[in-house]
Amino acid sequence: MQHSARNQQYQVRSPCDGKVLIVNGVPITIKVTGEESDGACTVFESTVPPHFSGQPAHLHPHATTIFYIISGVLAFTLAEETLMVRQGSLVQVPPGLLHKFWNPTAAPATYLAYISPAGFEQESIAIATDE
Repeated sequence: MQHSARNQQYQVRSPCDGKVLIVNGVPITIKVTGEESDGACTVFESTVPPHFSGQPAHLHPHATTIFYIISGVLAFTLAEETLMVRQGSLVQVPPGLLHKFWNPTAAPATYLAYISPAGFEQESIAIATDE
């Protein structure tokens, strides 16, 4: 929902608001698009199912990605190091760093991701339409 105050627009999104894309079989909800942020960032939320193997290791040459774990546990491989990341933790992945994440547990895990600059949702739309 868009609002205006002093000629500035701001967004308020309810928990279920946002465009849902299916990426690698997992729904992600886009909370802020690049268009809405003037290209500054993309923000999305996703719940990863138990024992989800994730996508292959990849990198974003020009974007920083920040993952905040809302609930559960995710495993991250960052370059050559693998870490278990729990609820309340944050992972910052700089541009060009090879990374991957997956859910090795029997419980779902939910995270919020912030990617800057924006553009991830355009890549995701291409991925989503291939499924």
